[in-house]
Amino acid sequence: MASITFDSEAKALYIQIIEGAKLVDTVPVGQGKYMDISVSGKAIRLEIIFPSSTPDETFKAIIQSKEAIRQLVH
Repeated sequence: MASITFDSEAKALYIQIIEGAKLVDTVPVGQGKYMDISVSGKAIRLEIIFPSSTPDETFKAIIQSKEAIRQLVH
């Protein structure tokens, strides 16, 4: 089951796609976006780092919308 966490200090959103898999590589997939790859070559986590200029209201909306985001990854 996917899990979603948000680190307000790092201004980063993490979408864990596969739990418990061993990370072997992190690949940039866009500006401020990174995909963690497992030993078997599967995508296991997406990391989105927001620019420091992103308004705090955006992060409040993300935190409030975690359930909607969770439904998108299922």
